[in-house]
Amino acid sequence: MTKYENIRKKLKVLSSETNYIDFVFDFLRAFDFPEATISRIKLNNNKEKDKEQRILVQNKLLFTSTEKLNLNGVFEDLREHDLSKWGSRFIVIVNTSSIYGFDLHTEEALVSRKNDIYNYVDFFLPLIGIKKVDFNEEKSANEKAAEKFATLYNTLYRNLKAVTPNSVEGLNTTISRILFCFYFDGNEIIESGHMHHLLSNYSDKSGSDLKILLQQIFDVIVNEHRGDLPTHFAKLPKVNNILFSHNIDIPEFDRSTRKILLEISEFNWSSLNPDILGSLIQSVILPDDTSGLANHFTSASNTLRVFGPLFLDDFYEIMEANISNLEGLRKLLNKLSYLAVFDPVCGSGYFLIAAFKELKKLERELKKAIKHLDPVGSYEHLGISLDQFYGIEPNHFKTQIASIGLWAEYFQANRSSIKNISELLNSFNSINIVCENPLRVSWTEFCKQESSIYIVCNPTYKGSRKQTKSQKEDIAYVFEGFKKSKNLDYSACWLYLSAKFIKEKNAFSAIVATNSMTQGEQVNLLWPRIYNLGITINFAHTSFKWKNSPKGNTGVTVVIIGLGKDQKKSSKKLFTNKSVIKTSDITPYLSSGKYIEVKPRTSTISSLPQMPKGNMPYDAGNLILSSEEVKKMMQDFPKSKPFIKRLMGSKEFIQDINRWCLWIRDDDLDDALEIPPIKERVEAVKKFRMNNTDSAAKRLADRPHQFRETNETISETIIIPSVSSERREYIPIGFVDSSVIITNLAFAIYDCSPWVFGIITSKMHMVWIRAVCGSLETRIRYSSRLGYNTFPFPDTPKNKKELITECVYSILEIREKNSEKSMSQMYDPDFMSDELLAAHKILDKVIENCYTDEKFFNDKQRLEFLFKEYKKNVGEKDD
Repeated sequence: MTKYENIRKKLKVLSSETNYIDFVFDFLRAFDFPEATISRIKLNNNKEKDKEQRILVQNKLLFTSTEKLNLNGVFEDLREHDLSKWGSRFIVIVNTSSIYGFDLHTEEALVSRKNDIYNYVDFFLPLIGIKKVDFNEEKSANEKAAEKFATLYNTLYRNLKAVTPNSVEGLNTTISRILFCFYFDGNEIIESGHMHHLLSNYSDKSGSDLKILLQQIFDVIVNEHRGDLPTHFAKLPKVNNILFSHNIDIPEFDRSTRKILLEISEFNWSSLNPDILGSLIQSVILPDDTSGLANHFTSASNTLRVFGPLFLDDFYEIMEANISNLEGLRKLLNKLSYLAVFDPVCGSGYFLIAAFKELKKLERELKKAIKHLDPVGSYEHLGISLDQFYGIEPNHFKTQIASIGLWAEYFQANRSSIKNISELLNSFNSINIVCENPLRVSWTEFCKQESSIYIVCNPTYKGSRKQTKSQKEDIAYVFEGFKKSKNLDYSACWLYLSAKFIKEKNAFSAIVATNSMTQGEQVNLLWPRIYNLGITINFAHTSFKWKNSPKGNTGVTVVIIGLGKDQKKSSKKLFTNKSVIKTSDITPYLSSGKYIEVKPRTSTISSLPQMPKGNMPYDAGNLILSSEEVKKMMQDFPKSKPFIKRLMGSKEFIQDINRWCLWIRDDDLDDALEIPPIKERVEAVKKFRMNNTDSAAKRLADRPHQFRETNETISETIIIPSVSSERREYIPIGFVDSSVIITNLAFAIYDCSPWVFGIITSKMHMVWIRAVCGSLETRIRYSSRLGYNTFPFPDTPKNKKELITECVYSILEIREKNSEKSMSQMYDPDFMSDELLAAHKILDKVIENCYTDEKFFNDKQRLEFLFKEYKKNVGEKDD
């Protein structure tokens, strides 16, 4: 037996009934912690202590026990006091039945029943010095079923005689009906395995008559008159269900598609999760789908990051505060019975299904507490129902998958308490999920409930450059009358429409979005419009990886933004992966403090030199030369050497790529034109500019030997890349001499003092740039007008500038010692040398001391301080 298998075996026998201390000891023994360690813990802990206990195990584990049901809420309480102070890698919280784990290194969370903890050995493998890997080579039943459905769907699609709206809708609905029927099997609405029996015994092996058989099955299910049905059909349930209510064009089957369908029918459908399965079916059938990540599989921990601060934590807090107050518990149950959850881009319905599961779990605990106080009371008429969940989705297939998944979850949760199976089967008709463009539907007309409404969604991520024509039209429709709306990210539509909805309703929202919505131009374009509606950020989660696969191997950096009506006195929560901060205000940059709009400027608010962009060629490539072209030109025409300079933009500087250009001053033009290849290139530039429809280009035709700008270095110039990898802690910047021309794909500070280099390569500046400049895709996008010109830096005495300069020279000397490496290699976070990193850290401290003697403990504190300084500066100097 392997070590991994041995740990799993020991964890499997752990009982959820074991008291907290013994559970901890047995858990540690499973991972081979020494008995001496366990004995020391026993000396410091005994069973007579408080019901809430914390046990710190070396620098590896912090165990916390609680009687509270909401483990996520306990975790948030711990975060409020900074998780890093415990010095542990893992935070583990347990109550009588469940366990919540958090890995501070990977920022991954685990939510599980105690009895199932053996299935998550890999989460805790670092406890025994093993890096986390996927030990489960066997695919889960959900994954297998999803892949089989995808194979069936794609094969049937390829076999369609004609791809028309009717034939595709027929295929979508056929797959959806088949999925629904297999849930009959899994929930024993019919005899277990009966669908497989029907499909295998009553269709020909060639599959030629399977279309007819499926049509018969679908007809029987909605048939009111069942007296003369053959025995094999009579077992099928009667369903008054809109999914089966209309005729469809069922696709043709053959031998191979029949075989796949039979394989699907053999799965144990009682073990398949409707929420995960629906998401997986969508992700494999529509692999290039660009919908938000919540539309695929989402970890339970990420779901709780959305639901917890939106409603769950408050509900559990109310229940625990009223645990002996019958009236308080009744009031909460009544609230649950009339609230609504609304996902205006629901995809396969993951958020809706997950919300149903969490609310149903709370309902059960609430009714148990009420029953304890009022044993004879009847509260079965109150509780969570299907018609409390609303979804809009533009894709027909996803709409059906979402509806089936939500219904299946509802069925499983209620079957034991309702004897009338027909009522449960027909409850499908009360589902409020529609196939529409969510940006063209009136949300207030669709979701008309007057009680509390909670909007949850993870909208499509599409920047302005990658939007389709229809998406651009959607943005124009949503933001009609607003300037520059065409530059907005597509997901901005959901944030703005949520704000409008909240203004009209008793509603709140939690939206998962890329962090670009809280950076750069997006902030200036979107957030003033939201604030003008009287809506503010109630809570937010700063950037983290949103994993979208069951094995957690992919992810996108996202934020969570919780919106609500502006309530001046209410406390707001700002979450990071290791802490929770209570604050009176959260800015759109997801920092604590009053919102202040950072606007682009043409001049700096600090006493810093100007930073223009480099020189734009505007030449159709005729003034640019490769190394080979330079070599040939200088061999054939040695007099061309004075007119050739190295050309450098962001990519050339960071990756040390050689490119060259012709650089001809007016006084040297006659000499340059005596060289045939140069004259040829200059004439080509003139022709290009003359024929250009741009009036600016035509004006430049009078000086075709030059770039649009003619800035050049006299001594030394700082080059700042306009785009840089988000992985780097520091944007690589550097000095270039007069032999280099900087292009418009980088910024420059010409002939400036070295201490300026120190300021713009500092951590303080990096934090500011990341917050206010935004990104290009996921890369950092530098902006002089928005980032550098707005950067608040205090007037600094000569002695401090000299100290900064010393730090700069130290960094440059270390770079020089590694000159064989490119900037990309030197600043790669996985390979950056300790010496270079230490030199930057020393510079960071010097720069921070220019602001204050107080120490900054994290980037969040740095950013909050900078916003305060910015506010002071713009109050004194406004552009």
